[in-house]
Parts: sequence; C-alpha cells; structure tokens
Amino acid sequence: MATELFPVTGMVRGRTWFIPGLLPANEVVLLDGATGVGKSALCASWLAELSKLQEQSALPRKLLYISSDDQADVRNHYLATQNAYTDVIFDADYQPPSRATKPAEQQSYVMHLLFFIKSQLVEHQPLMMVIDSLEDLLVFNGATELQTWQTFWRSLKQLAIQHKCTIVIPRRQGLHEPRQYGLYTKTGIEMVQYILTLHWHPIHPQQRVISVARNLIGCLGEQFHLSFDRAGFITTRHVARHEHVRPAKSPQTWQPDPDHVYEHKQIADEVQKLMSNQPTKTTDLKKALQEQGYSERAVLRTLGLMKLACRNVNGTWMYLPDEPVEEMRTRGAAVVGEYRCAG
Repeated sequence: MATELFPVTGMVRGRTWFIPGLLPANEVVLLDGATGVGKSALCASWLAELSKLQEQSALPRKLLYISSDDQADVRNHYLATQNAYTDVIFDADYQPPSRATKPAEQQSYVMHLLFFIKSQLVEHQPLMMVIDSLEDLLVFNGATELQTWQTFWRSLKQLAIQHKCTIVIPRRQGLHEPRQYGLYTKTGIEMVQYILTLHWHPIHPQQRVISVARNLIGCLGEQFHLSFDRAGFITTRHVARHEHVRPAKSPQTWQPDPDHVYEHKQIADEVQKLMSNQPTKTTDLKKALQEQGYSERAVLRTLGLMKLACRNVNGTWMYLPDEPVEEMRTRGAAVVGEYRCAG
C-alpha cells in the first residue's frame, strides 16, 4: 500500500532574543512563581529596558499591559525606578463580561478575552504584551472543559507569532507544586514552549533565582540571578553552571544569621591564635575558648564548621592544623577565618 508524502513546511531558523537565553521574542512566555516573589517587578524591568531601546528607535513600537488594579501600583513603582521611557508603555483596559458558569458560556468568555487581545495587537502592533493577573481575568464558577483551555493557549501562541509580539504571562500557582490549578495550569504547561520559574535566593534576601524550566527548542536549566537594590533598581546576571544554587520556596529559608556568622568568625580567629599551627589538645582548646566567654554550643559549632582533623595521639585527642583555603568554589560553602567550612 503506497503512502503519500507531504513536504515539511513552516521551518524556522532558531530563535531571536530580547535577553539572550532568558527572554525570547515572538513567543508566549510563562513566568511562574509564588505570590510576592517579584514577578510583576521583573516584567516591569523588562518593559523598562525595552522602552529605552524604543526611545532610540526611528520607528518605536508600543509596549502593552493588561493587568488588574492591584498590580498597577507595583508595576508603576518599578517602571519609575528603572527609568522607563513611559511614552511607549500603555495600559489596555480589559473589562470582562459577567462570570460564566456553563461550558458554552465559558467558551464564549475565553473567546471574549482572546478577541480583545487580538484587537490590541492589530491596532497597536506592540513589541511586548504583559498579561498580569490572568487568573483574575479568567475565573469561572464551576468546572471548565479541556477544549476551552486548549483553544485559549493555542490561540495565544498563534497571535504571538502572527503579530511578532512576545506575550509574557506571570503565573502564581507554582509549576513544581504538588497541587496544580486545574486544567488551566496543566494545559498551559503542556502547550507553551517556554517557561521560566522565579524563586527566592537561598541566602541573599535581595536576590531572586530565575530558571529556564521548559524550552522545547533550546537549552534547559539555565539560571539567572536577579538583584534588587535599596531603591528597587533591578539587575539580571546569567550565572555559570558551577554558580547555580538550589532555589528556596520561601524567604523563611534565608540563612545564616549575621550575628552567628560574626561570632563564628571571631571564634575561628581565636582558634588560629591558640593553635599557632601546632597540634592542640581538644580539651585545652575548648576550655580556653569558653574562658573567653564563648558558649559551648558556639564553640562546638565553629569547630565543626572549620573541619579540623581530630586524632588520638598517644591516648590524647588532638586537633591538628589544616591547610588554609584561599577561595571556596564548592556550592553552598563559606569561609570562616582562613579555614574551610560547610556553610
């Protein structure tokens, strides 16, 4: 039985980028992260940087926002701190219809939003559109059909390609959380080609970790570190593989406590002075440190962090001097005094 063959069409050469390896052009980008981690701030910083480029362009393109009123203040703050060129940034005011309950009404509800997005793309030809608080714009009373969400995500992808516009959608449900947000989340993850996750940095409160969680036509697992200064100015830095960190799910994991770190460094300095690069009895060293006012718990913790070798020499336990470490490259390591410690 003969099989009819058809030529391959629609082939694309690679991908173009606004930020290489992080923010692609002409695609739907899901930005996943917990509430309050900084998704809206990151989107505002992207729009601010693109607005500065449009200010210098002979044919500037607009940048559009579709968002709820709750996100407007946050967005405007970070646009101001990033010195955005606001003449090209506009709000697209979407007014959703009455809340849908039946499947037929829900399909119409989705098409209403899609028609609005398409009309904005046709009229303004934006370079980028940010749809913030999408969950608030598409809240249904009752279960939704799979086909409804498939239509939604498929249409968004087609609109991004047809109108050469990047559509960024911050999403707060949590890509890797055990509980997903129904078909809306599940279908979006399956159909969108590019997904970023935004988490807290495990050590530095002023930093966030951006990871490429899904990339069907490129590298996966790349990591960027996002930094906030006191004024709210945001900088983004791509990090090499050996600098990758394990993101934290909440800010409560920020460690270590600064007071403890300072005390450990003091004790480590005293240990170096007392040992003078010579083997020292464990009991004598601990007693000398406690006589200086350090607690037994702090002394034992610091000695453990310093990784000093402890051996039995002729029936007496001795701490042996270790080789000083100039720089630690191991992930999660720190330096106490001149000695290696597993932070």
